[in-house]
Amino acid sequence: MNEKLPLVSIAIPNYNYGKYLRRCLDSILKQTYPNIEIIVQDNNSKDESYEILREYERRSFEGEIRPYINIGRNKRNVGSDRNSLIVEGRAEGEYLVFLSSDDALKEHFVERCVQVLEKNLNVGMVMVHRDEIDENDNLHETIPFFDRDFIAEGESQAAVFMMAGVAVPSQIMIRKKVRDQSMRNRNYSFQIAGDWYSNFLMSCEADVAYLKEALCEYRIHSGNETNESEKKLKYLKNISKPILKAILNTINNFRLLLFSIISRK
Repeated sequence: MNEKLPLVSIAIPNYNYGKYLRRCLDSILKQTYPNIEIIVQDNNSKDESYEILREYERRSFEGEIRPYINIGRNKRNVGSDRNSLIVEGRAEGEYLVFLSSDDALKEHFVERCVQVLEKNLNVGMVMVHRDEIDENDNLHETIPFFDRDFIAEGESQAAVFMMAGVAVPSQIMIRKKVRDQSMRNRNYSFQIAGDWYSNFLMSCEADVAYLKEALCEYRIHSGNETNESEKKLKYLKNISKPILKAILNTINNFRLLLFSIISRK
């Protein structure tokens, strides 16, 4: 039966998130959609991450758990952006999810997203609403970014992505073919928030669907990339006006570059 359903690749880049890995992996094992592959790329973690991954790989190899978990490990830390590209390169599915190893999925996440993508061939990515979990696994409900389910014309959504991140990678399922097309225009590499740029490029290629239902659990803690970005923004408020003006000019130039990409479509 699974062969008739499109394969969904769940790609997990990991670095030193052993504390959260079990919840992340267990959330995939509970998915209601049956045709999934799990691919993990460990970025030379210094904690217990790799031992946990080897345990899950062994259990899946012995048939104790499904789907099969395929793990890889870098010999050195190559940076978060490069590690994400490595794990993506190993994915074989028609649809792709980048799941942060400190986040988790609700059990219907994959099923709901696949339904949208199969029904709407013009859609290149599906965003879902998220709840948040803290370092102690306490769940906090959040207000949806949009107030209803809908499909947005891609270039109008691109304008939103220019101003805000809107969604973290764990909230999104991607049509791999459209992702590959968009990567031809990806001329920059980011250590933090590179997914914002990738979302923008994806929306230049295809329409974007949004589901108001909270189908993802996003981890809020002192070490995740969103908090690091927020710390940098707070720092910017305290620097001198001439430097801030130069930064704003650079941002405006970047927006002009993004508009030029749209105009060539």
